[in-house]
Amino acid sequence: MTAPSEPSGPSGPSPSAPHAPVAAPQVLRTALLLLPLQIVLRGGEALLPLLLAAWFGRSEATDAYMLLGALYTFLGSIVVAAFQDSVLIPVVTELRLKRPDELGPVVRGLFGATLVSTLAASAVASLLGLGHALFATTGARSRLELAMIVPLALLVIAMGCRAFLVGLANAHQRYALHPAASGLGMGLTLLGLSRTSSLGIAVLPWWLVAGEGTAVAVLFVAVSRTTGLTLRPALVASPEVRRFLRMVASEAGGSAVTRINPVVDQAFAAATGFVGGGTLLRYTFDIAGLPLTVLQATVFPILVGAFAHRVTVHGAQTLGPMVLRALAATTAFVAALAGLLHLFREPILALAFGHGEMDTAGLARMAEILPYALAGAVPFGCLLVLARAHVSLQNARIMFPLGVLNAAANLALNAVLVRPLGLEGLALSTSLVQLLLALAFAALLVRRLREERR
Repeated sequence: MTAPSEPSGPSGPSPSAPHAPVAAPQVLRTALLLLPLQIVLRGGEALLPLLLAAWFGRSEATDAYMLLGALYTFLGSIVVAAFQDSVLIPVVTELRLKRPDELGPVVRGLFGATLVSTLAASAVASLLGLGHALFATTGARSRLELAMIVPLALLVIAMGCRAFLVGLANAHQRYALHPAASGLGMGLTLLGLSRTSSLGIAVLPWWLVAGEGTAVAVLFVAVSRTTGLTLRPALVASPEVRRFLRMVASEAGGSAVTRINPVVDQAFAAATGFVGGGTLLRYTFDIAGLPLTVLQATVFPILVGAFAHRVTVHGAQTLGPMVLRALAATTAFVAALAGLLHLFREPILALAFGHGEMDTAGLARMAEILPYALAGAVPFGCLLVLARAHVSLQNARIMFPLGVLNAAANLALNAVLVRPLGLEGLALSTSLVQLLLALAFAALLVRRLREERR
């Protein structure tokens, strides 16, 4: 069995043509083949927070962007979660393998649902952002937030479209398309920021939406050519589309309450009264998340497709050993990198952020926060593997109650820990919530697999 490869011709086979058996993606081999591409083309995403710290430092203006950006990212990520690494992949995989003639109409219906969802999320985010800019702030900060609303609204729409196209590409084992498109888009963003950073952080959302729009355009052309699908959105409520929307409603609901956590964390950070506290917390989480960023860029997109293929071809009862191997590999990899980040956190933070506008006191504070954030790295890695296993089983109904548990636990722990520990307490709260959620996902997966074996 060989790793999936990109077709060399200008277009893939027609969805209605007879299909040869589709080989299961080999996770490790495919990830290693993609690694050089990921490093070169997606490295800009890892560099972005470092460059933002150098260009803009920490100030009330950066806190304004972090809070408003968290709000828009929160609503945009709900749509992203609904289409990328979501039940979209097992649904499309099942159609590809078992009912290829139905794939084209379903994809058009799903594209239409994507556009409606992104427009709704963008509108809600804009209303909330406008309300905050007009009634919760004054002076220069209010004007800054008002200037960022339009580009951030466009960014949400672009995020949703990209998520749908990435999910569709990954369901067809076209894993190289995402890093290639994202790399081109991020390259444009970084180039633009390097030329205009002196104008202030208000230019950041415009360059983000320019990069995201570039990624969407590249993905649209590449996915349509390599899959042979006609990517024309349609508001068609076919049975498969309705089934997908029912599943994704619970998944999106869980994502909604879960992804409010960064907004809540920023609000608690602002309440500490530490100038730039929200900015430092965000940058610290970026560093703590590096081990997971590597896996999310290389292994996890393939993992969803591999799980879905296993369930579709061999049955859900065979999924357990594959999940255990993924958990063991993830734990070993994340623990090793998290340990290195903890041991060498001061030189790493100095190398990453100790230049430009970032001050020495800010670096020292980040070094104090980082161990608390790293405590949740392994649980979060296991959580992501387990969540993808549930997605492959189309077990979306658990996502909303787990999302409620996530948000409630984060709020409660923030309130308890912020007073005695400050910013460190907010980081520890996130780590404890990740452990709690990983245990809950594991217990529910064991129960589901036992049911499948009966």
